[in-house]
Parts: sequence; structure tokens; C-alpha cells
Amino acid sequence: MEIHEFYIPSSSGLANLHCMEWIPNGEVKAVVQIAHGMMEHVGRYRESAEFLAGHGIYVLGNDHLGHGKTAAAEEDRGYFGDHAGAVSVIRDMRRVTVHAQRKYPGVPIFLLGHSMGSFFARRYLTVYKDGIDGVILLGTGAPKDAEVRFGYMLADSVCKRKGTRYRSKMLYNLSLGNYNRKFKPTKTPYDWLSRDEKRDRAFGDDPLTNFIFTAGAYRDFFEVILKTAKLEKAGKMRTDLPILILSGSKDPVGEETKGVRRVYDRYDKAGVEDLSIGFYEGARHELLNELNREQVSGDILEWIEEHENNK
Repeated sequence: MEIHEFYIPSSSGLANLHCMEWIPNGEVKAVVQIAHGMMEHVGRYRESAEFLAGHGIYVLGNDHLGHGKTAAAEEDRGYFGDHAGAVSVIRDMRRVTVHAQRKYPGVPIFLLGHSMGSFFARRYLTVYKDGIDGVILLGTGAPKDAEVRFGYMLADSVCKRKGTRYRSKMLYNLSLGNYNRKFKPTKTPYDWLSRDEKRDRAFGDDPLTNFIFTAGAYRDFFEVILKTAKLEKAGKMRTDLPILILSGSKDPVGEETKGVRRVYDRYDKAGVEDLSIGFYEGARHELLNELNREQVSGDILEWIEEHENNK
């Protein structure tokens, strides 16, 4: 296996996208494109990527705008851009898809989105009608429209008063601040991520993860959630793709399965032809860093192998 890091221009014109790829030895039978979550980076997926690459799957992904090594300066962390930043994130994901298509033409591509990345992956399905042959959603959810709309209006107000780069603890607490309370007594500020204390502490110690989103990025992300929900409910998305939804039964982002089931129901009503859902008892938000992460990676591999010849 070979592991490479490289850069491609962002569609925003604001940055170069830091990308990583894991190239298998021998024939490549499938591609997995990773869309990572909020306040993290694609390098955190190394273990799962190496596992998949060891089974003939080419894995690649980019650090989104404002994340990881794509954010060249500290002030750029958690910042998508002044205008339509989330649009740039989706277009950047498309550029990574095209990179994979050119590298391995004709090989099926599966888009794996975790947390924020799962919402971007779902938005991707409403924007592009080709290029992807299957979708894997981890740590996703379906927050109530009224709550998201309130968050959007609040973030927009902060942007107008303080600027799009302002970092608001209020917005942070609104979006993520309550998750850890469900796991008292806690050992770290990140117990909600997984049951593996070492992995939770590693998240807090990683210099590329510990930052607060800008008000502009929150506004953009809330808008993505609202638009995606509206289009999914209207059935305006690709329904011909196989979709796998996985979640921990104790994931607060998925409302301990309730929000995840709402996503499944939307897709089912929209007419998605091949739809699967699975829950891991006791698992929390980051399935690929959970105590049972090997089981999760194995289940993902099995699902891909069942669908890799459908292209």
C-alpha cells in the first residue's frame, strides 16, 4: 500500500485542498471518497483507510475548507468563506470525485460522509446526478427544521454584527455544547465521540482539531441542513444509488437513533431502491474511532463488496 498527500485547487479560489490517498497493492476494485466531519481532518481516518486499502479499495479524501492542512493559517480554521462557503465545500468534494474518476476510470466510487460530512454527502446527492455509485452515512441525523432555522438566524445575526470570521461560544454551545452532558460523569470534554477514552483524548490533543467554528461557517452549515431536508422530503435527490446508514445507538447527533430513523424514512418515502440501516448498541458518535471500530470497518467493507459490481 502507498499513502500520498497532495493538493488540488479549491473551487473557492481561497485555498488549496489538502488531500490524502491510500493506494492498494494490485487491482483496485472500488473507490471510497471520505467527507470528514466538523473540526477534524481526513488524516483521522487513517486506520479505516488502511484497512479498506488492504482489501483492494482506493481511499481518498480532502480536508474541507477551514479544516486540517487546507486551512493554511490559524485564522482560517472553521471558516468556509464570506459568501456561499458551503457551496464551495460541495464543489470541492466534486473535484475530488473527478480526481478519482480520472485515476481509476470505470471503477465504482462510494462516498462516505461522517457527521457534518454526512450532511454534505446528502447535499451532494441533491446537486449531482452522476459520479457516485453508492453512499455510506455515518453519524448523521435529522434535526428539527425549527431548531436549525433558529440556529441559522442566530448565526446570520452574529455575522452581521460581528463579521463572518467571529467565533461565537454561544453558537458552539447551541450546536455541540450539550452533547457531553448525556455521558456524565465524564472523563474528557469529548466523551460523546466514543467509548474509547484514548481516542477521545487524542481528538482534544490534535492541533488540527481543537478550534471553534466561525459564525459564517455555522450559518452556511445550518443552511445546508435546511436545504437538504427540504429537497429530501420532496424526493428531489438521487434514488438509484445504494445507501448505507450506520449509527451508534447512543449518538447524540442522531438523537440516539430517532433522528437517524427519520433520515431513513425520508429516503424510503423518496423511493431509494437499495437502502440499509444499522445501529451499534452502546456506540456513540465516531463509529470509526469506537471500541468496535474493526466491526464497523468490516461491515462497511462487506457492504461495498456486495455493491461494487452494480456499476
